[in-house]
Amino acid sequence: MKAAKSIFLLAAIYGFFVIVPSFFMEENFARGVPFAHPQFFYGFMGLALAWQFAFMVIAQDPKRYRPFILAAIVEKLSFFIASLALFSEGRIVSGDLPGPAIDGILGIAFIYAWIVTGRAEPAAAD
Repeated sequence: MKAAKSIFLLAAIYGFFVIVPSFFMEENFARGVPFAHPQFFYGFMGLALAWQFAFMVIAQDPKRYRPFILAAIVEKLSFFIASLALFSEGRIVSGDLPGPAIDGILGIAFIYAWIVTGRAEPAAAD
């Protein structure tokens, strides 16, 4: 259980360090995007930030919040898999892959957390 707690705490801390500064970098993200609507950017960033809070909640008691781990796995692996597909189509370059790779690693760690939190606890001695 300690590993699952650490995984989600680490994911949250990493996410806060990456996402919070991004709120001040709209211009960098919007450059070259034909439909760079600020509401989509800030909506996405707010959603991403909300997930970091969810990871902190899960880290408090992974067993109790185990159903949310499935959603967290989807959150991490959807970005990773989509980025691999875009790369294979030549729509993004290899320099765009480090961020998605970190999410892929965290997604695999979340799968591990899902597995370990589902193990039956040893029966209490009478």
